[in-house]
Amino acid sequence: MMQLQYCHYGTVMEPYPEVEMASLTVKGVPAELLDRLKAAAAAERRSLNGEVIVRLERSLAEQPRADAEELLRRVDAVRACVAGPLPTDAEIRAARDDGRR
Repeated sequence: MMQLQYCHYGTVMEPYPEVEMASLTVKGVPAELLDRLKAAAAAERRSLNGEVIVRLERSLAEQPRADAEELLRRVDAVRACVAGPLPTDAEIRAARDDGRR
């Protein structure tokens, strides 16, 4: 049984599992981007490293794949709402020119 540790303010601190962590070096980070990352980390009371890990995890999180059949049904529904004869080139030019007078 894993024993929990308690922090100074009563927060329950769960021990990290024994997992080997890899290192990553990112070169050529623009100064503005680094400043924004540092500001975001400070706002969330995280280290810069912690902020980068959180953002990488969020950006790579599994996104549910769209169901192709559902997507096609939605496209058909939108098409049905806007169905009708398409304007001719002359009608489009006339509408465009009317707005320029």
